[in-house]
Amino acid sequence: MKYNIKDLENKIIKCKNKQIEEIDIKEIDDFEDIKVDENKIGKERILDFLIKSKNPYAFKVSGVIVRMQFSDENSISAEQCISKVLKNEYMK
Repeated sequence: MKYNIKDLENKIIKCKNKQIEEIDIKEIDDFEDIKVDENKIGKERILDFLIKSKNPYAFKVSGVIVRMQFSDENSISAEQCISKVLKNEYMK
């Protein structure tokens, strides 16, 4: 699949900076409708998802709108981040 890296970078920046209230419902794909080529490896699959999704930071799962956000803190792993969220949410 051909793509323009600058266009993809602009899409990612634009989508990343939008708050959930600012996202047009037409910009939200149903996660089930985004078909990523399972034959591709790691980075290629991520790139495939980024290209195919209207907004890679927001999508619907079973009718529920999900907005992804990533920490700028590089010192912890995804696993540690999830554990931290669970502890904060359920161990108050």
